[in-house]
Amino acid sequence: MKDKELKIQFNFKRYHRIHKIMDYVLLLAFVIFASTALLFLPYTNMYRDIESAKAFNENLNNQLTVLEQEFPPKEKPSSIEQDYSRAYDFLAAEETDVSRYILDILNSSIDGIAITSISFDDSQKTVRVLLTSSSEIAINEFMIKTYEKFGVLQDIEDESRWIIQTPTSLSTTTNIIEVVFYYA
Repeated sequence: MKDKELKIQFNFKRYHRIHKIMDYVLLLAFVIFASTALLFLPYTNMYRDIESAKAFNENLNNQLTVLEQEFPPKEKPSSIEQDYSRAYDFLAAEETDVSRYILDILNSSIDGIAITSISFDDSQKTVRVLLTSSSEIAINEFMIKTYEKFGVLQDIEDESRWIIQTPTSLSTTTNIIEVVFYYA
């Protein structure tokens, strides 16, 4: 038997040269677009940022120049001024805070006693309190309560205790009594 031959017809369509060229043109266009998007645009944005930062720095320098012209630099204090400042700081640190003493005395007040006035004598380190009360027992209770709370005792020392001696009382009139506290 003789082999049968089959005849199949193939129709080849060749890729035209123009299509190849167009593919290369499209590839070149894509490369140009990609390089523009990935390289050129970030570069130009960064360059604009650098230019705006330079302009901002220039504006700040101009403002600094104007401020320096308006406010001349402070001169260093002389040695006399420095000595005066040190002496003032030392004296301010050594000064007693009398407001604390006033608050302590006012907080120690008890019923039946009215505090009329409070005066300080820094040279003698005393606090004079004028009290109005009809009862001498209330006055003594006030003195004892204040001394126990704010008096410097032998076994108890802390910063809240400022009375260094037992308070004394002087009767000025029948209802007014002067109490003297001594502080350090």
